[in-house]
This record gives sequence, structure tokens and C-alpha cells, in this order.
Amino acid sequence: MRDWSLTAKDPLVLALAADVRFCAPDYADDQSWELRLGEGDPVALSLITSFGRRARSMRLFPFFSLDGRRASDPARFASAPRVRRFLPNYACVDFRPFEGIAVTLEAWVPESHALAGRMTISNLTSAPVTIRCGIHMQLKPHENGRPASPTNVRGVTVLTGRAGNLNPVLFLAGGAVLEGTPIPALAVNVTLAPGASRLIPWVHAGRPSVDESFDLARAVAGRPWDAELAHLEVADASTLEFETGRREWDAVLAFSQHAALRSFLGPSRYLRHPSFVAARQPDLGYSERGDGRDHPGEWSGQDPARSAYVTGLVAPVAPELALGVIHNYLNVQAPDGLIDWQPGLAGQRQGWMCIPWLAGWVHAWCVRTQDWSLARESLPRLLAFYRAWFSPAHDRDQDGHPEWDHAAQALSDDSPTFGRWQPWSQGLDIRAAETIDLACALYRETEALLAIAAAVGREDLRRELEEHARQLRRAVEHSWSEATGCYHTVDRDTHRSPGGGRLAALRGPQRYAVDRSYDPAARLVVICRGQEADARGLHVVVRGRVEGRSATERLTSADFRWFFEHGVATCDRAFSHVGSITTNGISSEMEVEVSAADFSRGEVTQLLPLWAGIPDARRAHELVYRTVLDPGRYWRTFGL
Repeated sequence: MRDWSLTAKDPLVLALAADVRFCAPDYADDQSWELRLGEGDPVALSLITSFGRRARSMRLFPFFSLDGRRASDPARFASAPRVRRFLPNYACVDFRPFEGIAVTLEAWVPESHALAGRMTISNLTSAPVTIRCGIHMQLKPHENGRPASPTNVRGVTVLTGRAGNLNPVLFLAGGAVLEGTPIPALAVNVTLAPGASRLIPWVHAGRPSVDESFDLARAVAGRPWDAELAHLEVADASTLEFETGRREWDAVLAFSQHAALRSFLGPSRYLRHPSFVAARQPDLGYSERGDGRDHPGEWSGQDPARSAYVTGLVAPVAPELALGVIHNYLNVQAPDGLIDWQPGLAGQRQGWMCIPWLAGWVHAWCVRTQDWSLARESLPRLLAFYRAWFSPAHDRDQDGHPEWDHAAQALSDDSPTFGRWQPWSQGLDIRAAETIDLACALYRETEALLAIAAAVGREDLRRELEEHARQLRRAVEHSWSEATGCYHTVDRDTHRSPGGGRLAALRGPQRYAVDRSYDPAARLVVICRGQEADARGLHVVVRGRVEGRSATERLTSADFRWFFEHGVATCDRAFSHVGSITTNGISSEMEVEVSAADFSRGEVTQLLPLWAGIPDARRAHELVYRTVLDPGRYWRTFGL
């Protein structure tokens, strides 16, 4: 492994968690740690956790005593701590607490419930020395917990406490005794001849009972450290190593790979291959239910956006993990072809279709490995998933351009057109629109399927797939606007991109005469402002004309989606004429705003035809030089 020599002033991501390549991390009780080079009260070189918020904090930190002097604050060490090596589950730091005394501290998380460590103490002086060293256990529990205190288990002095349902134990080898300090500690005396070294192992284990924790600590203490570390180093040899000329950038690039590897847990009975979470940190990892279904959203499944970049990071380092993510999606496919957007290790399902990227991932994998067995075995599932997108459930007007089911499914929660949580977003129901991003994703998926079919000898699929490609290309090109020099979202029914505008502003129960015609027809968006509890009897009635016929549409409270004091709903039909709008069942203070949906807004997703390869050279040139490079459009803060 590379020798880094990183200090507290360098970029550091010293999270430590069990590595899925060497064990099966516990999805419901995953205890992660973080190494900090100098902070806390008292300031110390610390390993910290909260057991997934089962404690306010838990710290382990070393101390050293020599000739009446005591050292635990790195700021007072003769030589400050430097990180020499790091892995997803391992870190090595060296320092000198006193002149002539060198210490190497190693920490390793072998599995989800244990943290192992060892200190190598070396005498660099020309005279024998006796040094006292040990580990403090500082547990700050919640109300029903218990701080660390000494106890004797089967003749061995250990420290233990209580945090939630855990009774963690700290074990220090070498005949440790209790140190008489306000913060409990275990200590040993070490006498070293000139040039000599001594290894002092310790283990922390967190299980429901003291006996279970002690047994685990003893078992981990008996594992062959050097052999285990050799396995870790062999695995690390596949990590990409960057030399940029700037140590801090080299470290960031290395930490990024380790963070991706550390994000994997499992497998489980619901996902046959390891899956990832957004981050493994000291405050995450504990499921009070015991099965993981109550984990927060970032721990509730592998969503496609994170899947795309996590698999890209780990594929060169641990290709089996990247491949497992693909298999997890394919293995949860329903009989109707649906593949869930976010399958989780505890059986979580989002209920939406996954973004159509899967065939592209499979094709890229096969090209990279030059092994087409994955394509051959997954093609039936990929086809069923692809065809499900064109079913009436997802292509509601059966025109060959499907629609999303939810803004979050399209990664459009903050879209100015479809987002529902921002004051500058109109909150249009994405099911009422045919969007450029979905058409482009399906077009790319079609090309990937065509390439897979050709590689595995399925020429019978060519006609079907090429027809879908023509329909998608035609739909995208139909949305081009010469006026704006860009592609636009279109209304699902009118296939036009009209501008919008406010139609009516009402307060409380009211009938409002509108008498306004629209060409093309307008899709109405209704926004309520007030307390959701005051809108339980809400009825909004729109009367007018749809496709030349008299029409009435009724929206009830069940049609609105609320966020704090903001509720929004979209009419299911586009009106060519709006005669009147009536509101009932609300308080006199509630405000109701009705607008014609604006399909002309610019969004970065409208540039995706370039990614899909849809426009010809002339139009691509216009899109780039007239639109992409216009500083007033996509080069603003948080822009392209």
C-alpha cells in the first residue's frame, strides 16, 4: 500500500466500516467508526461512533505516560499523528508522544460489531524505558444507557457500558489493569530495551449482552492480524492509484474509491448480491425494527442515479460488486416486466419503474469484459423491462413516447417544471407530459439492445427495436423549437409546448367566471396555500371544453400533494376553453391559484438529445452554439 503521511491539515475521510469483500456486514446493526486526529473533550486521537445514534457519543482514545509525564493530546505530542495507510476498513497512524518513543496505531473493522486495534510502541533511545499506555473508553449514553465502567468477565478486567440494546466491551491484551482516571481506561506497563518494540492489541465489541460482546472481542483478538492485513493489501492492489503532483488531490481520489467500496452491505434474502447505501457513518446503520425497513431514505435501496456512479467507481477495483448491482435489479423483476426503481436489502420497493439504463449498463459491461454471457442470459429480462415502458400503463396515449410516473423517478424533484417543493417550480404532474429525458434514455436503451441482439445472434429483434427508435427520434425532433433553439417537454395529449400563465386567484369557497380559450389546449395546474388540515373537504371544479365538447373536471383533496402549506394538483385533461372555476370545502383563508401549465421552460435535461445522438449535425451545431454556450441560459450559478 502507498505510504501517505497525511496530517490533520490534509483532506481526510477516515470512516471505517466492515468491508463486504471480506465479511457480510449486518444491514440492521452496522457499527461504523471514524478516526479523528485531534478533537473532542478531552482533545485526543480518537476513534468515535454513536452505534447508529444509540448513544450520544462513544470514543476510544489512547494515552501514554513516561517519567511522570502524560500525553493524549496530539497537539502536545513530540511528533503529530500522520496517516500512513488507509483502506475502507483499516487505518494506520504513526506519531511520537514523547521524544524517542514511536507509536504506530492501527485500527481495523473486521465485521459490523467489532473494532480491533493494536499499538506498536518502539524505543528509539539508547536507554531502556518503561512506558505506561492504554485506551480510554468514553461512552456518553442516552437516558436509559450507562457510561463505561470496569468489570471482571471470566477473570479478565474489561470496560463495559450500555447504549440502547448494546452492552459494548473493551478488551486490552497483555494483562491490562484499570487506570485510575475520571474517564475509564485500561492500561499496561511496557518495558523496552533500546531499539526494541512491543505490540499491544485491543478489541472493542458491541453486542446485546456483556458475554456476547466479550466472546466476540476474544475471538477477534485471536485472529491473525498479519495474515488478515495481507488479504486487505492484496485486495487494495486493484485500486487505481493517481499521481497528480498534488498530494491532497491524490488523497481525494483514493478516498473516493474507498468510500464507494465501503458503501456496500449484504447480501440478504431480498437481494442476492451486495448492495450499497449512500454513506456508512457513525450515526447510521442501526435499525430499531431489527430488519432494516426503518432505515432512512439513503439506506433504503439502490436507486439508479447512485447505481450509475457507484458502479463506475468500483468496477475497476471490485468488478463483482458492480456486476452484483446489475443482477440485483434484474432479479427483482415482476411478472409484468417492471423492475423497481430502488430495491433494498430489507425488501424495500419504491413502486416506480427503474430509469431505462439497464441495457446500457449490461452492454457496457460486456464490451469492457469482452464476455457476452451476461447479455445472453439477461436479454429476456431486459426486453420485458423495455417493452413494459411502452405498455398502456406507462405510454398512456400509446404514441410510442412513454411518460414518467413520478418526478422523483425522473430525478426531477427540483425541476422548474415538475418540482413540487420550490416556490419557483410550477408542480406540473409529470404523468401529463412527454419529456425529453425519458425519450433519450429509451433511445439509448434501444441502441444498447440492438447491439446486444446483434452480439448474441438475435436478429429477429431488429425490426421491433428499430421501429421504437424511429418513433422516439421522431417524437424528440417534433419537440424542437426554432424560436428557442432547443428541445422542449410537450403536453401528453396535445403534443405541443405552450407557454403558461395565471388564470385565476381565489380565496376560500368561490365561483370564478373565466371564459378564456386556448390554442393549443391548456393543462391546468391548481395550487392551494394554507393548512392541509383545512383542505380535507376541498373540491375544485373546472368547467369548459375539451376537444370541442363540454367537459367538467373535479379535483378533490386526494388529488393534491402537500408539502408544508403548499398543495398542488394537475387536471387530467387539456382544456381548449375554460368557462368557470369553483372551489368548495375550504376555509375562507385558503388561497387557490389556477394556472395554465408552462411547457416552454428551459431545463438542462432538454440538452440530452446530444447525449443520445439524436440530432443531425446541423441541429446539434445550433443546439451547442446557440443554446448550450449562451451565458444567459445555462452558465448561471448551479447551471450546466
